[in-house]
Amino acid sequence: MISTTLAQTAFLSPSLLCRPLESTGFMNKAPILKLNAVKQPSRLHRGVGGRHVKQELQMKAGSNHVSRGLALLSTLAVVSTPLLSSGAPPPPPVEVSANFQNPYLLLEPAGESYLGKKGINLQMPSELSDKDEAPLAYTMKKAAKPKINYIENLSNLDIAASFLWTMFLYFGIFDINYKDNVIRQAGGVDGDVRPSDWVNIKLGKFFEMEQETWKDDWRAPVPLQMFTFSLFFLAGLAIERGIVVGAGDVNGFFAFSAALSGCIWAGVYELGRTQQRGYRLTREEQEAMDQEWKDFCDFAQEQLEVKPNGRVYVGDVMKAFRRSYGKYRTSEQLSDEKLKGYFRRFARNTTGMKGKQGFYKGIALVQKADAFGYPTAQFRWAEEEKKRRDEEVRKAREDAAEAARMAEEAAMRARENADDTVGKKREDAEEKKRSQEV
Repeated sequence: MISTTLAQTAFLSPSLLCRPLESTGFMNKAPILKLNAVKQPSRLHRGVGGRHVKQELQMKAGSNHVSRGLALLSTLAVVSTPLLSSGAPPPPPVEVSANFQNPYLLLEPAGESYLGKKGINLQMPSELSDKDEAPLAYTMKKAAKPKINYIENLSNLDIAASFLWTMFLYFGIFDINYKDNVIRQAGGVDGDVRPSDWVNIKLGKFFEMEQETWKDDWRAPVPLQMFTFSLFFLAGLAIERGIVVGAGDVNGFFAFSAALSGCIWAGVYELGRTQQRGYRLTREEQEAMDQEWKDFCDFAQEQLEVKPNGRVYVGDVMKAFRRSYGKYRTSEQLSDEKLKGYFRRFARNTTGMKGKQGFYKGIALVQKADAFGYPTAQFRWAEEEKKRRDEEVRKAREDAAEAARMAEEAAMRARENADDTVGKKREDAEEKKRSQEV
């Protein structure tokens, strides 16, 4: 009766054998029974071999005979479990994921990835649908060499790179002389213009336009400027497409970065051109600038003196110049920057030295009355000081002349005395000679 009860208990709940029997109401020193991987063979998917099921039974019996008998009965119950269950209907088939190349995919959750379906719902290659072949098409698309469009389907980056190449060619890093068509580095030579201006002049000559009305003023007609810009844009687009197609730059990043570097250099050269005298000025602006420079040269000839120990501040020169010329009295009539530029040019041409914090050596300012005839306090002090120095110089010169006259008179008297002494000695010698002869 006891063995039958144990067999039924093991059949109904084999996990009871994994616990101490004392928890079931039996003896205190019951055998400890361990059952590892007790699993019935399952029906796998077709094409997948059966799995070996391993049973391990570990048992530790007590010292008394009753415990050994109970352990033996428990073992018989476990062994008889498959025999008792053989008459039951077979369990339904279970789809088991199988991947012999990568068995670790069996441990991943079910779902889809770039490798297809995975997990417990993995299907065999013979049962793949059109939807499951999408990862293969994606892989083939990535492996295929991308196609480069020449003109069609331009991206925003391609258009931006073409515009930057246009600016690089439009301003350029060199000048072209429109008289002899010689390419030079930007140096301010007469007739040297940037590439866009050279094209405007040549196109105006080709279309027989009256260039004297706009060539000297750098004001080409708007239609001509638009046509010139379109030509440069086509050239920039051709360069950008050539780099993309020739170098295999599918994304266009290399063409864009190269165009950006070229625009930076073109901007540097354009800043250098603006520092040149009379760059891109109209005839009226050039005439006004020439007149201002002429007036400053006249002022410098009158009130600026070049001497080794001279020292002048540029602010004093600007004040003296505005006092001398009433038409330049305010900064609206002549800006301070232009006036400083005129003085710096004069200082470089005369002394070849650059000022430090507005002070220039080798140049002195001669104070004079302003344009309204009113001498300033500094001018009055300078005039008085000059008169005093002139008076001292005049007195010193008179004293020097008097000293020279007195020295000359003393020398004349000394010569006369010397002559008298010599004549007297000569007479004495002659008289002595006559007395000896007698």
